[in-house]
Amino acid sequence: MFLFPQLFVFCCFFVAFVMAEFSHGQTTQTNNVLTQGQPLSIGSQLISSTATFILGFYIPRRSNSTYLGISYNRIDQQRPIWIANRNSPFPINFDSMSLTIDLNGSLKIRSGIYSFSLFNGGQPTTSSAILQDDGNFVLRELNRDGSVKQIVWQSFDHPTDTLVPGMKIGINHKTNSTWSLISWRNYKSPKPGGLSLGMNPNNTYELVMFVRDALFWRSGNWKESSFKHLEEISFGRVSNENETYFVYYIPGNSCRYGKSGELILQQIRLENEGSLTINDNRDVFSCQDGVDDGCVWRKQDIIPECRYKFYNGHGSFVRWENRYYNGERINGSNYYYKLSGNLTKFECQVICIKDCDCIAFGIPAYESDSGCEFWKSGAKFIRGYDSSQQIWSLDTYVYEFPNTNNQSPNGKWKVWVQITVALTIPATFLLLCFIIFAKWRTQIFKAIRKAKKGFLRGMGMISEGYNILRKTIIQIRDGKKNPELQFFDFETILSATNNFGDDCKLGQGGFGPVYKGVMTDGQEVAIKRLSKNSGQGLVEFKNETILIAKLQHTNLVRLIGCCLHKEEKLLVYEYMPNKSLDFFLFDSEKKLILDWEKRLHVVQGIVQGLLYLHYYSRVRIIHRDLKVSNILLDDEMNAKISDFGMARVFKPSDNEAITSRVVGTYGYISPEYAMEGIFSIKSDVYSFGILLLEIITSQKNYNNYDSERPLNLVGYAWELWVNGRGEELIDLGLCNSDDQKAKALRCIHVSLLCVQQIAADRPTMLDIYFMINNDFAQLPSPKQPAFFVAQNPSSSEGEMEEVDSETHTTYRTNTRNFFVEFYDTVNDGC
Repeated sequence: MFLFPQLFVFCCFFVAFVMAEFSHGQTTQTNNVLTQGQPLSIGSQLISSTATFILGFYIPRRSNSTYLGISYNRIDQQRPIWIANRNSPFPINFDSMSLTIDLNGSLKIRSGIYSFSLFNGGQPTTSSAILQDDGNFVLRELNRDGSVKQIVWQSFDHPTDTLVPGMKIGINHKTNSTWSLISWRNYKSPKPGGLSLGMNPNNTYELVMFVRDALFWRSGNWKESSFKHLEEISFGRVSNENETYFVYYIPGNSCRYGKSGELILQQIRLENEGSLTINDNRDVFSCQDGVDDGCVWRKQDIIPECRYKFYNGHGSFVRWENRYYNGERINGSNYYYKLSGNLTKFECQVICIKDCDCIAFGIPAYESDSGCEFWKSGAKFIRGYDSSQQIWSLDTYVYEFPNTNNQSPNGKWKVWVQITVALTIPATFLLLCFIIFAKWRTQIFKAIRKAKKGFLRGMGMISEGYNILRKTIIQIRDGKKNPELQFFDFETILSATNNFGDDCKLGQGGFGPVYKGVMTDGQEVAIKRLSKNSGQGLVEFKNETILIAKLQHTNLVRLIGCCLHKEEKLLVYEYMPNKSLDFFLFDSEKKLILDWEKRLHVVQGIVQGLLYLHYYSRVRIIHRDLKVSNILLDDEMNAKISDFGMARVFKPSDNEAITSRVVGTYGYISPEYAMEGIFSIKSDVYSFGILLLEIITSQKNYNNYDSERPLNLVGYAWELWVNGRGEELIDLGLCNSDDQKAKALRCIHVSLLCVQQIAADRPTMLDIYFMINNDFAQLPSPKQPAFFVAQNPSSSEGEMEEVDSETHTTYRTNTRNFFVEFYDTVNDGC
């Protein structure tokens, strides 16, 4: 009986809270498009098609002003990521305020006699605005048939204090305008504050933050995907004659929802306290929390001697809301500090710290244009109920050092001697313990490395020493809590594959057959049985087992473990139920399963996997055998790169390497690798270009596309492209709309950039990511490809040849025989 009254009170409170959060019971409009003659009023919203973002009118708590804003679609996240009219708020008017598109295509907020224009159209036109899934609100001019003619305005060009993935920070060279962030005045007022973040006009590889006109913080130079002093956030950089900007992006799979279904706020916000927060809950940096290398202000700021007794020279301020000080204010009888009408909390704190008489300061909590108020020593704290002001007091009891005589820091040496002696003895003891532990740990790792070297040196040999070594490795493995590589008994493999029965055989690769297996716990796996006579198989086995400890990514096939038994060498992978990409792509019926959305999803997965290999794994890895049969598909058609037998590990500082042994699959090998043995990340880019072209066309690269001369897919695509006939390359029936066709042509354009003859002309995988995902970025014109591959006219059915230039051994797989014709002379052994 006691439970029900409490439950009733809780339910009433919850309902009242939800109603308040939704600003007086506003209703939801599920459409994401605003058309002419369709006003968006208070109580209505635009919701993006994935229900991630909402656009509507926003009223800060206890405020008399109304703003139009975009925010994440979460009840507990009411602070917008973008404000349309932060400089021109409207007084509360629930009856007439609305967002409209007039007959001239102008986008305006109207309320009675008030009007605020986001975009002014020149003459009558047909227009509409859409809230996109990335949070961008776009105004579009339409053709008569309803298709988009051009984009005339977008919210991403007018950022406020927040970046979401896809937004820019930079400079528009054509208009001399900038994309930059400006903080809120305080945490409840969206009006512009005193801090700004933008691109350094004198060094376009750097971000800078200003307090008013004073340099506050600098990011350091951008390199590859991050800044020197902002390493955990990823930015891309685009520069051309029209614009130079950084764009914020999320590497890897950018899922917007957590494990419990909650929306993850992917954003970077410039706070009015001089810090950047990521996802609204964690500081990326704050110059008030210690001396950061990028904090120019902390290096230049001069602190008065009276503040030395406080920690780090700045003391600690504790906020008290709804209270006030009863005491004399600094600056005589002046009620407010008269320097400016919109000082931030950070600026007020600096002023108070530099005045030795100041013990507290206050700023308006809402939208008042008042400045800071200060209190002198001797002011007494009493309770009050002024909710329009925030007050911070200097906490003198937290970091003050023992000093009864009020001595300066130079007179405290005796205290420091006592502290030093008290800390030295335990510190010395801990140091000795650490040295002993480090030496013991070094010996253990030496033993492990020695065992691993012996393991790789002795693979494929039968000896008593090998058996002892195998037991040692298993003991090392069992000592780990979560081993990355498992060792299986040969009997377990035989049982899982039904003694390598034909009914379990999935296919035949260049290094041996692949079988489907079911382990004792019911787990389905794919087992590669390396050929006993393949010299290349030993190299592959070494590569796979070494790299497994370094590669962890959702778009790479996971190696579960291995098995060594006499001359048997077996690798156990996760099972891919949908086989490889070529199983669907080159079949006239099965390719229909791969519609445009699925193919684009596969391309995105391959790009993410290569980005990880080239930039984000613990070591840089060149795959060297990227082809359509090495792209496997899981049960949800997610692409996974497989077969790392030919992969090479690079140091992050290395750009390329030279080898006398050219391995791989002709048709996918880059020209500099095939002719000179030079390989780099641009070698994988070349292979990706071939692969991308095959995905869009559903055609094999090594087929012949001319009856009178040898012409492979690359040459055929090049001739169609330069003659303006690129659409003929797109697989028939693949694209169902103009947008899909434009995206497919963009992918063909990117593929031709990837197969250019000179490696330096090819884009990196990071460039490719932005080219494919940013439809508005201008692409350079591709140059002529290096060579073409054609079918041997003397044999309609044959076998693929992979030549080892050291041993002159030819390895064959089931495909067509073909030859390579270079524009330049091919080196011996290539």
